[in-house]
Amino acid sequence: MEKGKIVINYEYPKLHRRIFALIIDLILMMFAFFSIFVSIRGIMNHTDRYPSAMQNVEKTRLDSGIYIRDDSGNLVDVVSLYKNDEDLSDSQKQTYYTRAIDSFISYVRTELGDQKAQEVENDYYSYLLNDDLTYDGVTYFIDNGNGVPSINPICQASIDEYNQNVYIKYIDSDVQAYLNSLFSQYNEDVQYLFTILFYIEIPISAIIGGILVFYVPGLFFKRGRQTLGKALYRIGLVDSHYLSVKLGRYTANWAISFFVIFILSFLTMGIPLLISFSLMAFSKKKQTFSEYMLGIQEVSMEKQKIYYSKTEIRADSIAANKKAIDFASEEKVHL
Repeated sequence: MEKGKIVINYEYPKLHRRIFALIIDLILMMFAFFSIFVSIRGIMNHTDRYPSAMQNVEKTRLDSGIYIRDDSGNLVDVVSLYKNDEDLSDSQKQTYYTRAIDSFISYVRTELGDQKAQEVENDYYSYLLNDDLTYDGVTYFIDNGNGVPSINPICQASIDEYNQNVYIKYIDSDVQAYLNSLFSQYNEDVQYLFTILFYIEIPISAIIGGILVFYVPGLFFKRGRQTLGKALYRIGLVDSHYLSVKLGRYTANWAISFFVIFILSFLTMGIPLLISFSLMAFSKKKQTFSEYMLGIQEVSMEKQKIYYSKTEIRADSIAANKKAIDFASEEKVHL
């Protein structure tokens, strides 16, 4: 360095280093999210409503016959459990599907009486005998004379096609609809658990995780406002004057990145995230959307530290050159 001159040589960090830093932060975000989610779920389990709702939903599903416990003990509907099971033949799957439907009708009879069960059974028979339920113009089922459907002997559909086009569709649509409409307490509990999951557990876990991973580290790594991933790869943030980003602008950058880009990406199939990443990869200054809006950019800290102020630059210059610098005339920033 020439005497009496301080030169700040910032460089754009390599794209792969920025991506690796982001990946590390996302991994930390996932860990934080699930840890907080488990904690919130633990709190909810100590309330009066939540455990009873969980128990009722699980008991109703298991007793209904259309949900079965898998090898891990999780309760799964018969379609999801058997549809892609390559160890089962199509005829075995058909047995499971028809048995589940019959079990559901029996469950309705036990819980709601013969009349309601007969209504469900009649609906099932009407569904099977519907003239629109055909394969190559031929109905899958025919009336055997007493209103009870039987497989049409001239229908050329395979067992798998019966499964896919008849039984699976009926279970996924009609049976699930009956389960929700006939059992009011079950429906209320499902809606309650859905509300807790999507309006409390997931949002709170995501917000707190985002604050801990993408915001809090920058309060400690003030020089460059780094996340842990960026600190590992020596990447920092500077403002339009090439100084460390002030708290207000740093907070705004986090809020736009998290709430506008990250959250909205889940609602719009990733469009904001795609736009932001494209700007980072192809724009002249390699800025994300939020950085572009706020006049912030990422720089490499491998060869040059980030300064808080011009006063600090002047102090470093005095220490290095043993005399004061005319800052205005001597500053040279290369980026």
